[in-house]
Amino acid sequence: MAIDLFNNPSNDYIYPGLSPCPGIGDDQYLVWTENGLAIIKGSDVVSEIGFNDLQVPVNSFSKQQVTLGPGEVTFIPGLTKGLCNKNMGFFLPALNSSDLGLNSFFLGIDFSINYYKNFSYTSTHIDVSGNFEQNIGIADALNIKLNELGIKVASTYDPSILCFTGTILGYEYFITNAILRVYDVSEAWDSPFPVGGNSPTYDLIEDPSAFIPAMKYPNTAMQGIALKGIYPNEQAECDKWLYLHHVTDYVITFDPYDVNYDTEDTSIFYLRHRRKIEIGMNGCSVEDLMSAGDYLNLVTNRGWWKKVGDIYIWISSPDCEGDCLNKNLIEGFYAFNPHEFTIQIEYMVIV
Repeated sequence: MAIDLFNNPSNDYIYPGLSPCPGIGDDQYLVWTENGLAIIKGSDVVSEIGFNDLQVPVNSFSKQQVTLGPGEVTFIPGLTKGLCNKNMGFFLPALNSSDLGLNSFFLGIDFSINYYKNFSYTSTHIDVSGNFEQNIGIADALNIKLNELGIKVASTYDPSILCFTGTILGYEYFITNAILRVYDVSEAWDSPFPVGGNSPTYDLIEDPSAFIPAMKYPNTAMQGIALKGIYPNEQAECDKWLYLHHVTDYVITFDPYDVNYDTEDTSIFYLRHRRKIEIGMNGCSVEDLMSAGDYLNLVTNRGWWKKVGDIYIWISSPDCEGDCLNKNLIEGFYAFNPHEFTIQIEYMVIV
């Protein structure tokens, strides 16, 4: 008799019963045949799933064999990062103007930008303004300065949003502390902004809907994975497994923070952190980045490991071409041997 888990009067759910008509018998084995995956008993095929019609286009592949000693962990990378032209946008305030077409010539902006230069992450402060007499709008002024500094980012403007876009696929940068200035007629007689009609400065807020990352899969991805576990013959069948975990891009943690250390109040507060996972980062995590070691501890503490036995196969769909918001691929993963004996794994990844 199936058990009603949720007591749902509409019956609009699936009963958690067993699969219908399970096969029962001695000396049955799951094996690969020329047609696909089958359960056999002696020379008889009891049941079979055919794979003859399976054809997955492959652009590239990698096949490797790895030995994992007791307690050892390794990262199995994918073959792509899904490079995109990164985009960041900032809301622009509604400004009191007599001519919207002139607005960009009488605006200034300053901000900090972090970007890669000569294999290192560099931080630079930028401060530019439009120039009506030279026919330079705020976006033009930004592009001139960014080009001068060798930063591979271009800017575009409309009255509601100011956007920044990487000009090279996968180019990583980040903009913070953006402040907009308005020059009214008290500072420029031909300005469309009347005196007292606008605030002189605005802290710009990022538009999350405009954000496109430089890489869809910063910790790599694949379209398909086939992995085989190879265990010592003398081990019991129930011990022939290993742990796998596909890496996420970001993780949310709540870190304890005691703000009452000088009082008798022992209350503990928690700070929420959204950290990017850096699989190649050693040591301790920092404000916005989580190291590989700290992430693996989190995976263990939260029970995110998946047990895998003799074989693990996962085939996904390709990403839509040119769509940097579409993510169908499978993230790279950690393989961990928690046993006191050595394990071998043979795997093939495709994209």
